[in-house]
Amino acid sequence: MFVKLAVKYRRLSVDAIVDDYAIQTRDGFGPVDTVTAREGFRTYALDVRYDLPVHDHLSVTPRFDVIRQTPWQITDHS
Repeated sequence: MFVKLAVKYRRLSVDAIVDDYAIQTRDGFGPVDTVTAREGFRTYALDVRYDLPVHDHLSVTPRFDVIRQTPWQITDHS
């Protein structure tokens, strides 16, 4: 699942992403398993910006970014 939300209001812009990529696998570091395991790669990202005009052709843009990732989440049935 991949979701992206982008909102702009006047000089404020907010971008958010949620990515919950997952695969089903039976291989790994050892022999091939008989039971399928889920491997997940989850990401949350947020970007916030606000344009502050200083002059006619000059602006300052404070920015806040945060990313939270949890890769290689494996459901082990053993």
